[in-house]
Parts: sequence; structure tokens; C-alpha cells
Amino acid sequence: MKAKEAIKYLSDLDPEESVVIAWWTKDMFGDGQPDEDTGEVVWTDEEWEWAARRLNDKMDWSYVHEFCSEGLDVYVDEFRERPPVVIGGKA
Repeated sequence: MKAKEAIKYLSDLDPEESVVIAWWTKDMFGDGQPDEDTGEVVWTDEEWEWAARRLNDKMDWSYVHEFCSEGLDVYVDEFRERPPVVIGGKA
């Protein structure tokens, strides 16, 4: 996804709404696996753009959602058991 597409989605939300969001850029992955012929490990921008788009279009993100849902349940339970103490402001 292009950053401008994410900005569009986010701009449709109430600016005060809390969201769970994650993103990764090319530099966060290193440069990929070594090329079998040359041993080089550099993704071109064109390769990255194509592969990132395919990943966004093809990957099953449901397990990520499930993992986040479980984590949120844990943290809400934690909050309910012992609300955080905030000094000098809101949580």
C-alpha cells in the first residue's frame, strides 16, 4: 500500500479515535535473500513495490487480527484488574 492510500483511509476516521496500526517500509526488512547467481542482497525499488503490493493483496491477515484481538483482551483484563496510575494527566 502506498502511504497516500493509508493517509486516505485514516483521514476518513475521527481524528480522536484510537486505532491499532502497523506498517513496515523496505528498510525494515533488510535487502532480502541473497541472489543465487550473484550473491547480492539488494532489492530494487521496483522489486520492492511489486512484492509489497502482492503481499498486501495476497496475504491472509486474519491471523494478525486474531493475535491482536487476543492481545487486546489481555490488556483490557490487565487494565480492569489494576488501572494504571497516571500522574499529571489522562491515561
